[in-house]
Amino acid sequence: GGLSGMASLYLSLRRAESCHGGREATKCEGRTETWRTFLLRVKTITAALQALGVRAGSRVGILAKNSDIFLQYMYAVAEIKAVFVPINIRWSTQEIHFAIQDSSICVLILETELAQKVSTLLQDLAAKPCNLVVVLLGSKGSEEEQLRVLKAKIPDIPVFTHNQILLRRQTGSEETNLEGAMSTTASVEDVSTVIYTSGSEGKPKGVMLTHQNQIVQAMEKINQVEYSEETRYLNAVPMFHVGGISSAIAVTMVGGTHVFLPKFDPKKFFKCIVDEKITTLVVVPSMLSLLVKDIERRKQQPGSSCEITEFPTIYTILVGGQAMTPDLLSACEKIFPQANFIQTYACSEACSSISFALIGGYKLRRKVEDSVGAVKFSLQPRIGFDVSGEEVKGFAVGRPAHHVEICIVDEKFNFLPIRKVGLICTRGPHVMLGYLNQPDKTRRVLRNGWLLIGDYGFLDLDGNLCFVSRNSERINTGGEKLYATEVESVLRSHPEVKQVAVFGLADPHMGEVVCAAVIPSSPVAHTAEANIEHRLQEFCRSQLSKFKVPRKVIVWKDPEFPTNSSGKIMKHMIKENVSGQRCRM
Repeated sequence: GGLSGMASLYLSLRRAESCHGGREATKCEGRTETWRTFLLRVKTITAALQALGVRAGSRVGILAKNSDIFLQYMYAVAEIKAVFVPINIRWSTQEIHFAIQDSSICVLILETELAQKVSTLLQDLAAKPCNLVVVLLGSKGSEEEQLRVLKAKIPDIPVFTHNQILLRRQTGSEETNLEGAMSTTASVEDVSTVIYTSGSEGKPKGVMLTHQNQIVQAMEKINQVEYSEETRYLNAVPMFHVGGISSAIAVTMVGGTHVFLPKFDPKKFFKCIVDEKITTLVVVPSMLSLLVKDIERRKQQPGSSCEITEFPTIYTILVGGQAMTPDLLSACEKIFPQANFIQTYACSEACSSISFALIGGYKLRRKVEDSVGAVKFSLQPRIGFDVSGEEVKGFAVGRPAHHVEICIVDEKFNFLPIRKVGLICTRGPHVMLGYLNQPDKTRRVLRNGWLLIGDYGFLDLDGNLCFVSRNSERINTGGEKLYATEVESVLRSHPEVKQVAVFGLADPHMGEVVCAAVIPSSPVAHTAEANIEHRLQEFCRSQLSKFKVPRKVIVWKDPEFPTNSSGKIMKHMIKENVSGQRCRM
């Protein structure tokens, strides 16, 4: 009975409005809505989209930053039983083009700031017969300006502004027919959203998520993070990622308040926490690193005594993307002294998080102080064993959520025992329906109800899932297989290393050789680079098997590694850079 009254995303919004109608729903760039007015705006958008030809099963794309209107479109699309397709705004125009065509988007909600970027792409689409309608979203002035530009550039594609389509509906008389048209709500098995994952191996893949996927995952977040109507949630993770959408749905379900910060910027982020009394955050470690740096900078400035460096209103921080390091956690515990830190392991195909661990913070501190025998969660690596019996280090990312099953299998899909390293699989009502238009890839990852995630890991004796490596980060050197993360964890523990990225480089004799790019803790003179390389290799030799020691260590010249919109290090770019330098092995 867990889904009663919440069998679709739209019904979950209706329930929030009926229970919390007068409470604050959203705050964004000076606009405030209660749940009552938010629902009314959703209904107006619903009617406007229907007038543009959107029907059950139609795909509506959005290329925009986080905002209250982004969320309104998501629920309006759900009300029509259409499919919401959020597109990554940091993608190249080729990737955006692919997503629009692959999902047959009929209406594209386009933020005015991004219109310039995709105008040529829209011209290409207009060159062939296409049913696309563009709706511009932005400030009134910017909407009208871009409308003139786009109409001149692409006369064959109908372009409207968000305000125009709303006004068209409000002056129309079809409002009264809306309830009749909407009397059949979406079924839990209907696809609600298609989220594109960056194609690490070629084209992006459109992950088809159902209403059930999204609602069971949001309910588990409510359970794990203890969201309530008192929650004030800062939407800082992009909502074109599954984690951003999943947390937003959870906050709506409890009638909490969404506060939007369209762009992540540490100074604005901290100001928003104070001004809006934010209680909960969802972040990736790279965001936390930037926050820590900003606080350190504040402390060093003259007159820093009046700068705020602690934020006690925050009571939960959900961390996804990568595992937290002990140093980062302890720095964050000082900045957010009342917060609980919850580590998750997630992927788009499993509709966000499948495991949760309370890794630190206020609640854990109290438990350890108040009771004898309470053990603090250890962020130190856990030990597993690969096929040959070689020790492999992994990082605990928590126990499975209540409705989630997790198992570990070998390459032939045989189940593996505790502490044996293999491929992570999951089963349950959170697993995607499949990849849009890619049945072969779907068959490869969905086996007898199990989703083969493709990352390597193991289960420890406490029932924790321990993450070892992304599939793409396994290195095969001279027939021996190793995991980049294991070498990274050794190098990261060296005092001279601030950041590290380990990868395999093609080699005619060994197949691949291990290569490490490091950002030193303090600047290194060009003449001293060979010395640091030698010291780091010696350090690895003292802790790793011989074949795991990096054959080459290079000092990265920039202050940071390139990262994607989830904050993950883009190793392929580092690898290309290093390959281009023709490393002497």
